[in-house]
This record gives sequence, C-alpha cells and structure tokens, in this order.
Amino acid sequence: MATQTSNATKPALLFVPDISGFTRFVQATEISHSRHIIEELLEKIIEANDLGLEISEVEGDAILFSISDRPAQQALGLWREHSPAV
Repeated sequence: MATQTSNATKPALLFVPDISGFTRFVQATEISHSRHIIEELLEKIIEANDLGLEISEVEGDAILFSISDRPAQQALGLWREHSPAV
C-alpha cells in the first residue's frame, strides 16, 4: 500500500532584513572596501539571530531567515519580546 503525504499547510515565519542604502553605498565606495564592510554588517545581522531562525539564503544585502519547526505565532511572540519598541 502506498504511503500518503500530507498536503496540509504549516505555519511559518519568514524574516528578510536588508541593508538600507546598499546600492548607493556600493556605487559610491571602492569595491574592496564595500565588500568588506557589507560582509561585516551581514555577519552582525546573523550573530544577532537570538530566535534561532534558519538561514535559508544570503543574497546581496539581504538574508532570508525562516522557521517552520515550531508554531509561527510562538516565533512571532519571541520576536516581539526581543525587538526594540518602535
């Protein structure tokens, strides 16, 4: 007998922080300097991942974080607890 797969949707949280002014910065800065600075900024964003989100992709100035192994509402609640008040 064939096994059935579940097509049920699961809650997930996607978070995509990026560096504001990235294109302008890269165009106005020598490539060797801008590459080093951008790498350091991305590293700091990754190190600040207190929620344990998975890194799905890094592209240019953006990082795609995701989580699907626990309820999205729980992850969103954790984010609200850790984020600065706006």
